[in-house]
Amino acid sequence: MATPADLIRNVISRIAITLFSLFTPDAILEYPPPVGVHTGMPSAHNTVNTLLGNHSPFHSLTTQTIEIRNNTVTTVTYASISVAVPGVEGLQTRLGWYEDSLIENNGVWIVNQRTFKPFQKYVPISTGT
Repeated sequence: MATPADLIRNVISRIAITLFSLFTPDAILEYPPPVGVHTGMPSAHNTVNTLLGNHSPFHSLTTQTIEIRNNTVTTVTYASISVAVPGVEGLQTRLGWYEDSLIENNGVWIVNQRTFKPFQKYVPISTGT
């Protein structure tokens, strides 16, 4: 049987794939520019779609801490995010960490706040040409 930490880890790992379905409708998302701060999924969804178009980012999640207190959880997850940015040659990679707050809703953990904190600005990766 999965532990609460296993269930929470699964939610965090699925965010990059299912994106906005694992957030509360009024979740707060905080990202560095040009994404910015968004309250609610429609705002965040529109901005991400505009910025990325048909280009899907690749997320690699690494070290993670999970702190469970009653019906709330805070996590810190280190990440490497790479994306092919329209009009820019090669991949752009950002290293940093996610700070997430989750709540339990009818036995299911969902994110109600996510903040991404970068170690640095995007770093271009050579295409080898």
